[in-house]
Amino acid sequence: MKRSVERQSLPGVNKFFSRDIEGESTEEYPMVYREDGSASFVGLKRVVGRVGGRSGSFVLQYSGTFEGGIAKATLVCGTVVRVR
Repeated sequence: MKRSVERQSLPGVNKFFSRDIEGESTEEYPMVYREDGSASFVGLKRVVGRVGGRSGSFVLQYSGTFEGGIAKATLVCGTVVRVR
């Protein structure tokens, strides 16, 4: 089945955390929309912060779908970049 691509977007989000995890994340997730308004996306999120007295950063990779105004994502993998 061939699907037509209507449009593409590259949303970016910054989030700030406090409490058990202190820090911030930056993420980008390119989205490809189909004629019916649904979309598929992949994402990378980098988190820099502090957990339990240790500071560092890690990257999460995920993929997902967007249908009927609801986004659903699945974590693909995570990588620790730096811990001090």
